[in-house]
Amino acid sequence: WSIPLAVAAAVVGRSMTLEFPDSSALAAAVVVASGLLYMTLLAIRRPRYLPVMIAIAFAGDQIIRALNATADPTFDPNYHFFIGSLDVNIGAAISAIAVFALVLTGITTLVEREESRLPGHPRQPIGILTGWGALALGAILFLEFTLLALPNAVARRAELDYYLMVPMILMATALPLVPEVRAQAGNFLSIFDGSYRGWLWALMLALFMVIGKRFEGFAAGLTLSLAQFFAILTLWWLVRQPEERPRINPTPILVLFAAVVFILLSIGDYFTYDYAYVRPAAAPFTFVSDLLSGMEDMGLPLALIAVVLACMPMILERQIIPWREGKVIETLLTLTLVVVVTVSATRAAVPAPIIRPLDPDCLRALTLNIHSGYTQFFAPNLEMVVDTLERSGASIILLQEVETGRLSSGSVDQAIWLADRLNMNATYFPENEELQGLAILSRLDVATATGAELSSLNGNQAAVQYVTYRLDQSGDLHVYNTWLGFRLEDANGQPLPESQQDQNQQFEELNRLIASNHFGSESNSSNPDRVLIGGTFNFDESDPLYQRWTETILQDPFTGIYDERRDTLYLVDGRSSRYDYLWLLNLLPGGTNIDINNLASDHRPALVAFGRESGGTCPS
Repeated sequence: WSIPLAVAAAVVGRSMTLEFPDSSALAAAVVVASGLLYMTLLAIRRPRYLPVMIAIAFAGDQIIRALNATADPTFDPNYHFFIGSLDVNIGAAISAIAVFALVLTGITTLVEREESRLPGHPRQPIGILTGWGALALGAILFLEFTLLALPNAVARRAELDYYLMVPMILMATALPLVPEVRAQAGNFLSIFDGSYRGWLWALMLALFMVIGKRFEGFAAGLTLSLAQFFAILTLWWLVRQPEERPRINPTPILVLFAAVVFILLSIGDYFTYDYAYVRPAAAPFTFVSDLLSGMEDMGLPLALIAVVLACMPMILERQIIPWREGKVIETLLTLTLVVVVTVSATRAAVPAPIIRPLDPDCLRALTLNIHSGYTQFFAPNLEMVVDTLERSGASIILLQEVETGRLSSGSVDQAIWLADRLNMNATYFPENEELQGLAILSRLDVATATGAELSSLNGNQAAVQYVTYRLDQSGDLHVYNTWLGFRLEDANGQPLPESQQDQNQQFEELNRLIASNHFGSESNSSNPDRVLIGGTFNFDESDPLYQRWTETILQDPFTGIYDERRDTLYLVDGRSSRYDYLWLLNLLPGGTNIDINNLASDHRPALVAFGRESGGTCPS
C-alpha cells in the first residue's frame, strides 16, 4: 500500500498549490518528495512500469502545454477550460484526476495482493536502480526538461513553427509505449554485438543532438525528434531485475543521487545563459566562478555529456535487451490512442487568428523588457504583462529578455504565449542558446524578419532584430528591436576603458546596420523609409551614445515628458534611470507615455502613437 500512499501525498501537494498559493514553496517540496518516493517504489515494486509512467508523464505535459500555448496552467487556481460546452475549473479537474489515480492505484494494489495468495503464484521480481542507472536517470531527466520533451524549445532550435513540432515530439515521446515499436527496436539492436550496441546507441543519440543543435529547418526538427525517441527508449534500461533479492536495496538513495545529478546539470545549463553575471568568488573558491563564467556556448557539450551518462546502462548491459513485444490488442489500442491524442494536441497548438489594428492610420508602438518573465522582485509576471500590453492598445510591441523554453522560466515560450493571448503574430531572434532573445509582436503583416548578433567579448550576448511590415502603397514600416550590453567594470568596481566596452562597439554596429539599410545609395529621397527603433540600450540620457543620436534626424518622442517621468529601469535599492527608448524616423509622433507605476517588470513600458501617413496626424 506504499504506492497509493505516495500518490495520495502527491495529491495533497498539488491541491495545496491551488488552495494555498502563499505556501507554494512547501507545496512544491511535498510534490517533489512524493514524486521521488513514487518513482522509487515503482522502480522496486513494479520495475516494468517505471519507464511507462515517465513517458506518459512527459506526453501528458506536452498535451497540457499544447492546450495553453506552451505554458503549464495547472498551478493557476483561476484557470478553466472547456470540454464541449462544459466549463471546468482546474481545481475540479485536478481533484477528479487525483481521485481516479488513487482508485486505480488502490485497485491494482489490491489485485496484486490477492494474486500473491494464490497457490503457485510466482514471486514478483524486485527492481534495483544501480549507480550507473541513477546517473542515467538524472541525465535523461535533464535532457527531457531542458530540450527534448519541449516542442517549443525544439522548434526554436530548429527554427520551425511550434505547431509543426508538437506532433513530431509527441509521437516520439508516446510511440515507445507501443509494444510492437519496442519489439522492432529490440530486433534492430540485436543485430549488433552486445559489446558495441550500447556505444552505437549513444553515438546515434549524440549525432542527432549535434545535427539538431547545429543546423536548422525540418532536418534539425526531425533529428531532435529522433533523439527524443531514443532517449525515451533508454528508460527501459535503467532498472535491473536480478533473480535473487538483495539484502539491502540501494534504490532509495540512488533516486536521490539521480536528482542531484539532474540539479548539477541544470545549474550548468543555467549558466550557459547567465555566464556574464557571475561574480568573483573569494579564495579558495575562485575556480567555481571561473568555471561558471566560462559556460558560454557550452549548451551542446553539456547535452553530449548527458547523452553519454544516459546510455551507460545500455553500454554496460551486454546480454539482455529489455524491450519486449506485447499482445496484438495492446499494440492496436496503444497506437490508436497515440494517434488520436497527437492529432488533438496538434489542433490545439495551431495559433489563433490575428486581430488587425483598430485604427490603421494611427498606430501605437510599445517597448518593454519583460525580465525573463519575472517582476522586479522575481514573482511570475506574464499575466501582468498581458494586461499591460492589452490595455496599451499597441499594434507593434518590442520585447526584450524573452525566453522561449528555459527551465528557469517554466519552459514557456513567452513570445508564443503572449502572441496567443493577444491575438498577434510574433517574430523572434535568439541571443543565447536559441532560447533567450528578442521578440516583436504585431497586428501587421510581416514582410521580412531577420537579425544579427552584436560583438560581445566581455559581457552577455547582445543582438538586434530587424522586421519589416507591410503598411500601404507608400512602402513598408522598418522596425528594429535591440538589447545592448551593460557598461562593464573590472574586479575592483572600476569602469573598463572605453575601448573595452562592448556597448560602444555594439552601438557602432547598430549604427552601420541602420545606415546601410536606409541611407545608402539605393535609398529613395522622394519616398524615405519609415523606421521605428526601440529596445533596451542600457545607457541613460547623459551618455554620449544617446547624445549622438539626438544630433541626427532620429527623433526621441519622449523628450516632452518631465524628466522625473522618463525613467524606465527601477532597481530594488530605489535607484532609477532611463534605459529603454523608442526612436522615430520619418514618422509623425502623437501621444507618448511611460507608465512609471507599472510593476510588471523591473523595466517600465514606453508607448508612442504615430501616424501611418507622412502628412497625417495622430491624436494624443
